[in-house]
Amino acid sequence: MAKPPIDPAHSQQIILHVEAARCLTLAGFTVLIWDHLCTIDEEIQFWWTAPRSAVKFLFLVVRGYLDRRGTSPGS
Repeated sequence: MAKPPIDPAHSQQIILHVEAARCLTLAGFTVLIWDHLCTIDEEIQFWWTAPRSAVKFLFLVVRGYLDRRGTSPGS
């Protein structure tokens, strides 16, 4: 059975959606890096020098997880 021909209008729409996803990913990554640069001094002051505790561990785990995932907790 032969495949139906690809509709050019549909192909263009898919390309636009992929391009939009790339742009939004780049925007999100840019905001993430900007946030890290703006808050690094406070993070060093309050988290890196703080004594070990469950709260500090939870903060570092959640922050690391969200950095790799690239989303907020509600997403």
